[in-house]
Amino acid sequence: MRGAAPPFLLVHGTADTNVAPNQSEKFAAALEEASTSVDLVLLPGVNHSTSVTDVRVFEAMESFLVGLEGTSRSIGSGEGLIAYNSERDGNTDIYVMNTDGTQQRQLTDDPAYDAWPSWSPDGAQIAFVSDRAGNPDIYVMDADGGNVRQLTQHSENDIWPAWSPDGTRIAFPSRRDGNFEIYVMEVDGSSLERLTNTSSAEDFPTWSLDGSLILFSRIGEDQGTYVINPDGSGERQLLDFPVLEPAWSPDGLRIAFGSDHEGFRGIYIMNANGENLQRLSSTHYGENCPDWSPDGAQITFASWRDGNGEIYIMDADGGNLQQLTEDEFEDEFPAWQPGPALPNQ
Repeated sequence: MRGAAPPFLLVHGTADTNVAPNQSEKFAAALEEASTSVDLVLLPGVNHSTSVTDVRVFEAMESFLVGLEGTSRSIGSGEGLIAYNSERDGNTDIYVMNTDGTQQRQLTDDPAYDAWPSWSPDGAQIAFVSDRAGNPDIYVMDADGGNVRQLTQHSENDIWPAWSPDGTRIAFPSRRDGNFEIYVMEVDGSSLERLTNTSSAEDFPTWSLDGSLILFSRIGEDQGTYVINPDGSGERQLLDFPVLEPAWSPDGLRIAFGSDHEGFRGIYIMNANGENLQRLSSTHYGENCPDWSPDGAQITFASWRDGNGEIYIMDADGGNLQQLTEDEFEDEFPAWQPGPALPNQ
């Protein structure tokens, strides 16, 4: 596709968008670089039912996003991978699968406990917890399971790693000072900083979209859900109960989390300021570990509704439930791979 590129029709969200010619030229250049030549492109969106005839629909667009009016937008739901941990090989290891549940494959193969995968913002690496050195520590590997390296090495437990949005730091709870507190380190394990210092247990850190806040749970005295600045200042309470496995939405406006504050463990969402709390779970059998799709339209989570842990996805309003794994072993802690982005030009 050379010369002036025609406008493309993009189907994304609930409406069709005709791309301005200057933006379609960028898209055409990206397609040309990928050796793909088309006149019209239909992208998967959310909740639309558009019928287009004589349109060549390409799935070879997982490697980039389309820049609309100077911003980067993710391709719709269903792209990328979901990482999770499973006991199906006799001990807990980390697996990945497509977002429709196909092509489930094992990334770690160690007799130790490997769990709690956390994707880097660019989707190229996975941080996880392993006790392969004798006790739980933080490790990082490439997205294909290669190049494993250990970031922490301590006689006490380091767990639940969470990447900063710029990919330069990792927050995690550690018991190295007697009880679980929130720490932050560089992605190579250096420059360790302690953010909290209480007699309670702090857990489940997650970063806000802009990296200005870290949300975490406190269990014990003054228990609840809090946010804090990345330098440890400015702590304030959002909820009077601790949340479990929280995940900030891609637009930064909502937080999904597990909680048993109503007497059973379910999936909830709330506004980023702690208001407008809503329960999404429709069962009392136990559900937790939510994570958002890159476009914020869906949530993946673990559920015990069939008797053992399985991975599911649902729309962000709790509808359209789909089961992704189905086996007799525990599958849990799903993490949705972030979408890649084209640099703005």
